[in-house]
Amino acid sequence: MPGITHYFGEIESEIGFIAENGGYVIYKDQELFADTLEYKYIVDIIKAVREIPGAKPYCQLKKWRITKPKISSL
Repeated sequence: MPGITHYFGEIESEIGFIAENGGYVIYKDQELFADTLEYKYIVDIIKAVREIPGAKPYCQLKKWRITKPKISSL
């Protein structure tokens, strides 16, 4: 799991982490739970972020990604 876990050194792979307000849970490097948003909410969020000057929507879980400049369904 990227992020804060590297601060736990040798015990990182032995303990559990609850992140994203409970929406992501791992234990001993195994993903136990990953909640996702429904597609319609993702579309609404991306549209709203695109209305903010200079802002770009990013998504993260396992790695960073940037959305393409224009998605036809958005």
